Amino acid sequence: MLFFVYRLAGIFFLTVLMGCGTTQVKVFKTPENGSYPLKIAILPFTVDAQIAPEKRPNAILREVFFNYFSYLGYTDMPPGEVDRRLKSSGYDKPGSVSSLSLAKLREILGVDAVIKGHILDANNFTGGFYAETRIHARLVMIDLLSGELLWEAENHEIDHSSLATPTIVDIVQQQLENANMREAY
Repeated sequence: MLFFVYRLAGIFFLTVLMGCGTTQVKVFKTPENGSYPLKIAILPFTVDAQIAPEKRPNAILREVFFNYFSYLGYTDMPPGEVDRRLKSSGYDKPGSVSSLSLAKLREILGVDAVIKGHILDANNFTGGFYAETRIHARLVMIDLLSGELLWEAENHEIDHSSLATPTIVDIVQQQLENANMREAY
């Protein structure tokens, strides 16, 4: 019986360690009397230079974030349309977009607010009997009418797998799933 309790405690401990994430959100302005923006554009995410170019998940994470955010009731401009408008105005690199004034962003995109994302750290590693996907990002939503910061969020996620899985089939399956960077992120 004691062996069963230790095994159950070990499984619980490993389950907790297999997927960890924290998000810190600061809200600076809440909706009041219709003054909250309705039309939103998610700008191309920027990435810290320390992340190797082949491991940069900025496009993937922007798409994933858009898919989740689109259910919140805003009128969201699709990322492809945002990119097309920025490119036709001569701003086709994420870094060049950050230099734009809020008034210019509003003129180009025709939205009330933008969301800017910056990837601080990212890793997708698969090797042997260990796989890890890690992401650390900061997001902000800025009202283009008033220039106010509406909210800011910083998120750190980590998902890893190792020999602690029940069967060799599970280990191989987890390694294959993690090898696909798009799916892992």
